[in-house]
Amino acid sequence: MYLTIKQTSKLSGYSIRQIKRFIAKGILPAKKMSMRSNPKIWAYDLHSVLEFNQPYLRLKSHQKKMIEEIANVN
Repeated sequence: MYLTIKQTSKLSGYSIRQIKRFIAKGILPAKKMSMRSNPKIWAYDLHSVLEFNQPYLRLKSHQKKMIEEIANVN
């Protein structure tokens, strides 16, 4: 599931401006579906960055399982 910057801000407690900074610094991975679209953040990436300070795909298998439980997505 992909989240908008506004949804990410509400879930994480960070401001929209801070989320944009995280994306610009490469701390929080974001994807653009087209050139004109707004960036989308994968829910797993958001939770893994908040918990482990790493994107989901860089986590170890036991950490991935924890994030999957937190995100409630199977």
